[in-house]
Amino acid sequence: MALFFDYDWFDDRLKSLGLGRDSLARNSGMSIDEVDMIFDDRRAISVSEIYSFADTLSVNPEIVAKYCGVGDLAQETKRQDKADSFNQPDENGGGVSREMIMGLHERIDRIEGLLEMVLTKLDKNGR
Repeated sequence: MALFFDYDWFDDRLKSLGLGRDSLARNSGMSIDEVDMIFDDRRAISVSEIYSFADTLSVNPEIVAKYCGVGDLAQETKRQDKADSFNQPDENGGGVSREMIMGLHERIDRIEGLLEMVLTKLDKNGR
């Protein structure tokens, strides 16, 4: 799990290569929103995404891991492999997919929006 994400380093590296965050998204198969979530520490970066970012930035994956706040890429790879094996569908088709997680993110975003709307309305009414 990442401790911090050094978005300044990534933005500087992207700029020096004449690239933008959209390049990271495109090359890793992510949406720009997913990349922004990683940059804002709202979503952890996966090991495969570290390697994809490293490829896009033309640096060693260990360097990307360092600036993502991943202390030990080898240990993180083992941890993720273990989690991935847990999330593999069982004989009944169970397991957690990326689509399921993204669906949950979307639902949470909608709930947060509704809560903000309600709280704003309450503030306007002086309650």
